Amino acid sequence: MSEASKRTADWRKAKQKAGYLQVGVWMTPEGKGELEAVAWRRQQELGACILDLVRYYTATNGDAAIRFDPRQEHRLEERIEERVIKRLVAHGDVPATALGAPAVIAPPLRPPPPPGMKQCSAGHPPYPASTRECPGCVKARKQRQRSKGQQRTAAPKMGGNPGLAHETLLAICTARQEHPDLSLHKLGLYLFDQGIYRATDRQTGVPVPVQGASLKGWLDKAQRMDLLPPTSAPAPNAPAADDEPAS
Repeated sequence: MSEASKRTADWRKAKQKAGYLQVGVWMTPEGKGELEAVAWRRQQELGACILDLVRYYTATNGDAAIRFDPRQEHRLEERIEERVIKRLVAHGDVPATALGAPAVIAPPLRPPPPPGMKQCSAGHPPYPASTRECPGCVKARKQRQRSKGQQRTAAPKMGGNPGLAHETLLAICTARQEHPDLSLHKLGLYLFDQGIYRATDRQTGVPVPVQGASLKGWLDKAQRMDLLPPTSAPAPNAPAADDEPAS
């Protein structure tokens, strides 16, 4: 099945799913041309145009009420409103300036697309009938997706170390100099108890003592910055005896 045949089949299935019935009508070429011209002026499908003509015929013969499309109703309301305002002005109920109020004009009808082209319902320029989707709609959708991607921010993570303040690093160095014999684990507990530094658990978000690895990195950094003598921190390969066993 060709691409055009597949689109036609999908269109028929969509119409049937919406409750429409297919009706075959034999017409002369002239009659078909007149019907297409009326449908184009009204911006309708042929079936909707025929239904409006039938309803108009039955209404003029007193068999049914007249039904208008939205644009016809809009124009009829404008005319009625204009006549009512003129009568109110004539009776002195409203000022004459009311007649100069700008009226809402229905947008002009779009001309039919050139042969072999399709018209997008969103108002984009016509595109080849062989194209499955309007290029303008595809471009607009991609722009919306990029915009959402730029606006979407990552959810804030619980825990983590955004950066240690210099004042906090100085306080940790002071605690290390006051308690040089404490292991990194116990030094973290001391910092926690004294309120000098408290880390945040990544899973629960509750305050916890800082891990020994992070604390060692800060002390090494302090030594490189000459904020802490080299003898104030234990050697990397010689942890204190009271350190917790590795899990």
